[in-house]
Amino acid sequence: MDFQIPDIDSLLKSPPRGEEDIEENQDSPLSGPYEAIAKKTAGALHRIRATLAKAKVNKNNRKGVLDPTISLIAALNEQAAEIATLKAKVSLLETETSKVTDLKAQMAYLKAENEKLKQEDTTKSTEIASLTEQNVLLKAENTMLAQRIAQPTPSSNGHQQEDKKKMTFANALKKQLPKINKKKKFVSLVYPKDDNTSSEETKSTLYSSIAPSKLNIGVKNVKKVQNGGVAVERSSEEQLKKIMNEINSNPTLQGKMEARTPVKKNPKVIVYDVEDSMSKEIFLETFCFQNKVDREKIEAAFNLKSKSQGKCHWVLQTDPTSFRQIMRSKKVFLEWARLSVREFLRPTKCYKCNRFGHISTKCPNQEACPRCGEEGHKRDDCSNDAKCINCSEAAQKFGRNIPSNHETSSQDCESYYRELKALRERTNYA
Repeated sequence: MDFQIPDIDSLLKSPPRGEEDIEENQDSPLSGPYEAIAKKTAGALHRIRATLAKAKVNKNNRKGVLDPTISLIAALNEQAAEIATLKAKVSLLETETSKVTDLKAQMAYLKAENEKLKQEDTTKSTEIASLTEQNVLLKAENTMLAQRIAQPTPSSNGHQQEDKKKMTFANALKKQLPKINKKKKFVSLVYPKDDNTSSEETKSTLYSSIAPSKLNIGVKNVKKVQNGGVAVERSSEEQLKKIMNEINSNPTLQGKMEARTPVKKNPKVIVYDVEDSMSKEIFLETFCFQNKVDREKIEAAFNLKSKSQGKCHWVLQTDPTSFRQIMRSKKVFLEWARLSVREFLRPTKCYKCNRFGHISTKCPNQEACPRCGEEGHKRDDCSNDAKCINCSEAAQKFGRNIPSNHETSSQDCESYYRELKALRERTNYA
């Protein structure tokens, strides 16, 4: 704002007649937020001048009045100009602040979009990996089936001729069996309250206490599991809830057993050839520190003997994130050594009856030969042809032509790979 104050000499001159009534009401040439202040100060100055002229105050006295008035008006105008400048700066700051706020909002939006894209990328990668793994398995199964078709017919003595170059299911899958996302299953686990109860006893009690027909539900499968339990599979979530409620509220079963949904277990890894003189705690602390693994997310399950003298293999249970981190490295650091690490997958197996799903201390069956599956003799005393009891029973149960001319410990055992698949499905890879 630029308001020119008249000099004292021009103000001391008497205004022309009639100017006294005009000057206060004339339009100011100034514009801006403080135009009113300029207008009023200009009008006040001219009124004072006119009043002094009308009163015929002498020149010296008029000067004594007008001098301080001019100084006051100049100070007011200076303050007005400063206020205008400050207000302009404030307005500019508000504009810039608004821009910063908008930029922050845009950054937050872009960050959220970026996280969303990352999540979508992870999901797509998982889906692609799953489809790739399924493709690998299907190719392996197709190869195995084609080889079976091409196999020679049984010889006169009733045994198939051995073809050393034949492709078996295990040979087609020399690497670890891939994880497959199968159709969702609706399964509940039923466990006895008494630790001494076998799976067969649990199954018998369940059958005698509950009639699925009265609940209007269908049971797809009942399978023995470890710790004396059974797994009961239904066709839907609704049927699953219905039979679980019946088991847990049935007066006959109160205090005897309970039904619960299965919880996936965290994956395991095995670290090979650790010095067996190293204690568990020192091993864990050193392992986690050197390999940047969260100590709270990992625990030592157990160790196994190594063929190397003075060594052992440690089996560790981890959360899914730590598992992926460890498996990506394939080697881990431990003091001065760099050790091999692999995923640890071992289906539960009884070495008394040679079946899967329970251990020998919980086995209700008689001891059987791991070579032929018959009772009454040991493996070293067996002169029978090899016959896997697991594959033989599976062939009868599912009505499939499953080869059983191998020992239960054979790497070509389909039952073993079926258990391996089931174990993966029960593992929380997240």
